[in-house]
Amino acid sequence: MRRDLAARGLLSACLLTGLLAASSAPALTDEELEPFLNAMAEIQRKYVDETKVDTATLLRKASEGVVNALDAESLVLDPAPPPGPAGPGFAIGVRGGLAHVIDVIEGGAAEAAGLKVGDHLLQVDGKDTGGEKRLEIERFLAGSAGSKVWLLWEDEDGTYREAQVERTATARPAWRRVVMPGAEFIQVFRLDEAAADQIRSDLASAPAAGGAVLDLRRCAGGDPDAAIALADALLPGGLEIVTGRGVNAKSEHRYEATRKSKPVGVPLVLLVGPGTRGAPEILAAALIHHRRALAVGKGTFGYAARQKDFALPSAGGRKLRLTVERFTAPSGICLTGTGVGAELSAGEALPRRIERELERTSLVGRLAERLFAAPPAAFDAAALQAGNLALSAQESKGKSVAERRGEFERAFQTAAEALVREAGLGVSRDTLEQARLTLISRVRVELAKRHKSPEDALVVRLREDPEAAMGLDLLRAVRRMSGAAQ
Repeated sequence: MRRDLAARGLLSACLLTGLLAASSAPALTDEELEPFLNAMAEIQRKYVDETKVDTATLLRKASEGVVNALDAESLVLDPAPPPGPAGPGFAIGVRGGLAHVIDVIEGGAAEAAGLKVGDHLLQVDGKDTGGEKRLEIERFLAGSAGSKVWLLWEDEDGTYREAQVERTATARPAWRRVVMPGAEFIQVFRLDEAAADQIRSDLASAPAAGGAVLDLRRCAGGDPDAAIALADALLPGGLEIVTGRGVNAKSEHRYEATRKSKPVGVPLVLLVGPGTRGAPEILAAALIHHRRALAVGKGTFGYAARQKDFALPSAGGRKLRLTVERFTAPSGICLTGTGVGAELSAGEALPRRIERELERTSLVGRLAERLFAAPPAAFDAAALQAGNLALSAQESKGKSVAERRGEFERAFQTAAEALVREAGLGVSRDTLEQARLTLISRVRVELAKRHKSPEDALVVRLREDPEAAMGLDLLRAVRRMSGAAQ
């Protein structure tokens, strides 16, 4: 009995001292404290391992539990350095207690293992990811270059998959500009201050008639202030960019475009999707709401907030990371939990059944190899050797565009059926017909990847990407309409 009373007395003193140390802490009643103190006393009295129930440990774990229950980004930061600079080549976001894959780096080990955007990461080296914070899962994934990590995930079809993936020290710039015919195409991977400044400069120097496509589909983070600054450069002064709300309604702050000079006025199209998370959601919401840009793709991830680190005295160097501000779009919708919707979609992807069949048989790579090594008569052999896929001049001669397209698709279908038959791949004719256009597009990308420069191969990949192609088409339409209006 004396032990119980002593434990309760010490716990009460520690807890009350900590709470009262915070100047704005509300007073707690005995009734509010009683359930917590009872639970702590029962743990100290009855838990099987007494080495885990000393008062200091219990209070530390209790404080961590409080922080962990707040949201997906608030946590106590361990001062230990990360396990290593390398990773398996993908990014995650945590929502509803699940780790969502929101970006997969092209050409990386994760992509080769079959991981795709939209999959749910379940385990890392046997550790469950459910309920873990994003930064903690990223620590699980990190390690030294060349080491391997075992992954278990669930794909969008509900199938469990696993693979051992090698970690690589993949460095990717915050953004890159891709030279496309007649337009600026800017891929943004992280919207920080330097990227925002350079993107603003590129847009300002672009020909007014050209316009730009801002690809935010794989931008999984960044600085809210950088997003606000870039929106400021693109919107007339006085328009609301976003509203931030802190600890209470009194801390609400409306961020507005402040520039007095004329904003950068080139036509804009945005590409957004589930990998658009955080700072780029602020930018997209502002530009879409004020009709400054049109959006193509899918809805964004839905987490736009600001975190801040606070020192924890006498905690061995640990820090407290808290969400201190959440953002609301000019439309009044909270971006966290809702995100930003795209206005136009490029259509549905192939059914998962067909996707798995293409992966199982490696049909894209096999077709690229076959066409390159032994070009059928219907195709231009010289073009294939240069990494292009086109009808021969003989097959194209005297035919309309529609007739050439039909001849091209029939020739491709014949080549695909011949390969499937000779290699015994077991792919049905129905599958080949459903996947024909997708196969043509992917074979073009594969040929370019193998036989063109990286820069030219990237242009081909974007041109064959349905959402990117729609964005470029839409940009051309906006330019024509702007020219007609003038």
